Amino acid sequence: MSQGDDTVIRNLVLVIAALVIFMLFAIVLAQFLHSKVEPAQASAAVEQRISAVGKVNMKGAASSAKAAASTGTAATDGATVYQTACFACHGTGAAGAPKPGDKAAWTERVKQGLDTLVASAVNGKNAMPPKGGNMSLSEDAIRAAVNHMLSETGLSAN
Repeated sequence: MSQGDDTVIRNLVLVIAALVIFMLFAIVLAQFLHSKVEPAQASAAVEQRISAVGKVNMKGAASSAKAAASTGTAATDGATVYQTACFACHGTGAAGAPKPGDKAAWTERVKQGLDTLVASAVNGKNAMPPKGGNMSLSEDAIRAAVNHMLSETGLSAN
């Protein structure tokens, strides 16, 4: 072997030795730090880091619908049903839902008749879930909401 080869081998051995020493130091340091953290603290810290930023509270909408049902107004108060079950899409026009007041969007639908409109709302149609996503609503409540939207538009269906 030449002197250049000896230098390369010596430098390679030094680099490998330094890496092994660094790795052992990192392992010892990790074990030392890990022993300082209690498992309950670690679990709580992890839970805090991965917890949701916010929460959706649906209790208000459900409780107002239940309160209306207990007073007997749910089946007849189309405005309340519209606000609790229909407004999210029909109030904003999301997913192509016709907004109350938009005669052009409602005119063709009204020609189908009230029973067809109510059946579409009860069973769901296109992106609209059955009963606007509130399965506790009765068909009469849905009918009242449809009538409310039509009256807001200035239309009526027979």
